[in-house]
Amino acid sequence: MIPVKGKYSDALIMCVGDETDGNVDQYAIAQVQMICDTEAASGSNIRVMPV
Repeated sequence: MIPVKGKYSDALIMCVGDETDGNVDQYAIAQVQMICDTEAASGSNIRVMPV
């Protein structure tokens, strides 16, 4: 599981391992970070399940 903390909300990327394992592309993590930093996501419970 990879936690992502943003300005307006937090997210969890549900996967085996963490960001150092290379299971999730760094660009994908950055996209989730951008969502969390957007005011429209304020108060949201964001969960991402990559394939």
